[in-house]
Amino acid sequence: MPDATLTATRVRELLDAMRGLPVLVLGDLMLDVYLAGAVERISPEGPVPVVDVRTTSRRLGGAANVAWNLRVLGAQPLLVALRGEDEAGVDLAVLLADRGIGADHLVADPGRPTSVKTRVLGGGQQVCRYDTESRAPADGAALAALRERARDALADARAVVLSDYGKGVMAEALVTEVIAAARERKVPVVVDPKEGRFAAYAGADLVTPNRAEAGGSWGMPIRTDADLETVGRGLLERLGVGALMITLGADGIALFEPGRETARFPAAARQVYDVTGAGDTVVSVLALALAAGAGLAEGAVLANHAAARVVARVGTAAVTPDELADSFLDVALGESPRGADEGRVLARGDAAAAVAEARERGARIAFTNGCFDLLHFGHLAILREAARRGDLLVVGINGDDSIRRLKGAGRPVNRLAERARLLAGLRGVDLVVPFDEDTPLALIELLRPDVLVKGDEYEEARIVGAAEVRSWGGEVVRFPMLDGYSTTNLLERDAAKDTTSDTRSDT
Repeated sequence: MPDATLTATRVRELLDAMRGLPVLVLGDLMLDVYLAGAVERISPEGPVPVVDVRTTSRRLGGAANVAWNLRVLGAQPLLVALRGEDEAGVDLAVLLADRGIGADHLVADPGRPTSVKTRVLGGGQQVCRYDTESRAPADGAALAALRERARDALADARAVVLSDYGKGVMAEALVTEVIAAARERKVPVVVDPKEGRFAAYAGADLVTPNRAEAGGSWGMPIRTDADLETVGRGLLERLGVGALMITLGADGIALFEPGRETARFPAAARQVYDVTGAGDTVVSVLALALAAGAGLAEGAVLANHAAARVVARVGTAAVTPDELADSFLDVALGESPRGADEGRVLARGDAAAAVAEARERGARIAFTNGCFDLLHFGHLAILREAARRGDLLVVGINGDDSIRRLKGAGRPVNRLAERARLLAGLRGVDLVVPFDEDTPLALIELLRPDVLVKGDEYEEARIVGAAEVRSWGGEVVRFPMLDGYSTTNLLERDAAKDTTSDTRSDT
């Protein structure tokens, strides 16, 4: 099924149908910790780099990231999982609450540490990773509690995601029970599998291994299309599942269904920075699409586009409904799906996360802002200068109400969605972030850019955010404005032309 068959209108219908749907997520929770800093020397104790840690960030991983992906798409995740009674478990619960994900169905197990993956980044490169976890299968009181919570959540669920990272939650008896109960209620079950455990998923509607997992489970590496067909058909028959979808990275997705020819979906990604969490995004979108009434092929196309978005970012990420819809609008307009270098329009919270990820890579953050009502050469000049001053350019853009307050009732000429989309398509613009206030001060304080670029029509003392950027060691750049280039001048010039034209017609 080519992308063109799944129209932008159909995508919007499915995205609207996804809103508010409850989805049971049963699986292994993880806390992802990133320690980032500079490397300036080698340890005298051994030939290893010394990382001067400057930032620490914590993110949702595993089944928690699946729940976050569902939440961002507008669904209601019902997360059933184990956590330890430790500091990491508390951190996870707080992160979930901050993102609007309930922890009512989590089971605290005092005998098990919360799974934590800690990555040390030096100069933007991963130096090492160390894990704290238990892989022992859940049993006793913990398993009984998981069963009870899963039964309760399944009573409301419109779809089920089984997120198996091999950390102990997915005991075979529990998996079998949940799949059987979901089939009885005609609720679709989508599985993100763990190699070596495929037999436990019999009866699921869809299992989504990657190339390595599928080949490893069958005992044959997938190197050619013939290998893919052998493994896919073999696993489909052996497992007794409704369908098998093998994700192939740069080669897209292959969908195997009983009695049908293999369907291939080319990859939508154009920029790949980090595949961490891409499987979580794929399984989230697939489950939610099926719950919303999509077919498997439609779900595969949606998941393909969603994965293309998240692999263009560093670390675990989630895709918004607007971003997903934009991917199909790009196709309808005959454009390539946009990569990270062509810009994204993000809410300020998502922008803060993206800036933090870039900063962990050692990126220098540049910022500029404006109304950008009618794009002109003056805008282009200052945007180019701002992009030149940093590794990642964030552009703050006034909302429609803000412009009306500043410019009058006749403005803006173009709505926010149009202005932001145009900016995001310009080379060098990485993030576009709307703000509703009259000034971008709150946004600047949230993002803490390393360099603020503005036109030189104002002295630095009158530039909003300049003092704040200076206070944390940043730079303020005043760029020479181009004479005659402003939206107000353009509108006045057009108004003058219209007046001249009317006068001439009267003579």
